[in-house]
Amino acid sequence: MLAVGIIAAAIGGLLFFLAKRANERVHHMKATDTARIGEVRARVDAVRTELGGGPSELREYLEFKGTVACLRPLRAELSGQAAAIVQTTVTRDFEQYVDSRDSQGNVTSRWERRSDTVHSTRLEAPFQIDDGSGGLDVRPSGADATLQTVVDRQEQAGAVEMGGGLRFGSLSVGLGIQPFPAGQVRVIGYRLREAILPVGAQVYALGEVSDTGDGLALHKPGTGDKPFVLSVKSEEELVRSSQSSAKGLVIAGWVLVAGGVVLALVGAVQG
Repeated sequence: MLAVGIIAAAIGGLLFFLAKRANERVHHMKATDTARIGEVRARVDAVRTELGGGPSELREYLEFKGTVACLRPLRAELSGQAAAIVQTTVTRDFEQYVDSRDSQGNVTSRWERRSDTVHSTRLEAPFQIDDGSGGLDVRPSGADATLQTVVDRQEQAGAVEMGGGLRFGSLSVGLGIQPFPAGQVRVIGYRLREAILPVGAQVYALGEVSDTGDGLALHKPGTGDKPFVLSVKSEEELVRSSQSSAKGLVIAGWVLVAGGVVLALVGAVQG
């Protein structure tokens, strides 16, 4: 019981940390004014002129709101839609026949519902945000991206399993050798999920803008803990969501810490 109490308290501490991060994200979103791309470009061009050409070495933490434009968009694996970011997951749902033994040594056998991930990818392509005053290159690597869900469905096992693999339209997934004991597992089906940043979608972006030898671009901040956010949700929606998450994490954290302390004390007394 002592060990359980310590683990519960530690998990509670982790939830407090996650709540702190959520509140910091809200702070950065509220504290950063929306910039206009045309104005940022004008300032960069002015500095470049003063320097006689070459990059201005500008580095600023800014937010933008505009439309996704992409010259070479990705083709989503399941939906086929044009996108700058595609996140695809295929989860296998199955039942496994397991034995369990109680404290008296009695063995009980039953089917237990389980799942595992057989395919997970995140594909990204460089794109631009256009806010009507100009376009800004975005390098999405490392972004905390809130995407649009375009596929979320269940497929029966017999409908998609083919020759040791899976096929969902144009997507093929190799399963290899299944690590299941013969006769002790039955596959129920596969859950397909796909989320994208569609070309033409409205996007909220928060990150570091720099003008270096690679040109002017928005990307993940190089230093500090400032978030890099790309979202199909509005700033207001993100703020509300993060505030709600932080509140829930704090409540759960206090419950776990308090319960963990009680369990640890009881365990110490019993020990």
